[in-house]
Amino acid sequence: VRARVVQVLVDKGKVTGVQVMSPDRKIYNLKAKNVVLSASTFETPRLLLHSGIHGRAIGHYLTNHSSIRATGRISRAEFPEVLGTLGILMPGTAERHYQIQLRGPDSYDWYQTYQEKRLMEELEILFLAYGRVESRFENMITLDSNRKDEYGVPEIRVHFSYSDTDQAVILQAMAAVNHLSSALGITLIPRVGQSAIYLMPPGDLHHDSGTCRMGGDPATSATDRYGQIHGVSGLYIADNSVLPSVGTANVALTTAALAIRTADYIIRQE
Repeated sequence: VRARVVQVLVDKGKVTGVQVMSPDRKIYNLKAKNVVLSASTFETPRLLLHSGIHGRAIGHYLTNHSSIRATGRISRAEFPEVLGTLGILMPGTAERHYQIQLRGPDSYDWYQTYQEKRLMEELEILFLAYGRVESRFENMITLDSNRKDEYGVPEIRVHFSYSDTDQAVILQAMAAVNHLSSALGITLIPRVGQSAIYLMPPGDLHHDSGTCRMGGDPATSATDRYGQIHGVSGLYIADNSVLPSVGTANVALTTAALAIRTADYIIRQE
């Protein structure tokens, strides 16, 4: 119906559907015995809180990766042959709570890449390091009752900071980037007003997670193991927000796998 969901409808601990608003601001109630929210780590808890669904963990435990970057150059004379695409990954481990990627200049045209790499005197190398961030209750989103969107839904405020442990991981990742660049003979290039190795602002990555985290305890989680909101039968979450923690890798495949698992569970309940 080309409408925006503005509220989840619940009656006596059971979801009954959703209320939507069309672009011309007409309101409709859509009935459903199951509702699955996949609106994102920010929009899903925003909708739940606006609907009066206030589990203790809903909106809390916001997490992501820390993101460290550096750019360097290496002499083209070191590589007389024509080079392919550069893509090296040093994955995180149980002891090393960060991963580092080395990439070459991006190009959508392989012939252009061939010509550029054959003629350039120096090759540009991009270091991307992602650190693990603790899942903490105080990192959260809240509703701002003084600011509402065009559909009357309160906008959100994001409350996020790195813990001492997070800061330690960031420093370890920076030191590793410095060590790798030195060992490989790559000269790092300082940015204007910044050092050569720098921390990106929180939220730079699109791996935000945790605000409707799954778990067995309603005091520390928003959903059960199948993504169903504690205390609300038939209301499921299937996006990044259900992840209870984030390691150092992209979360997309994990989120997709959990969504398929939730779908299978819903089918079995029919």
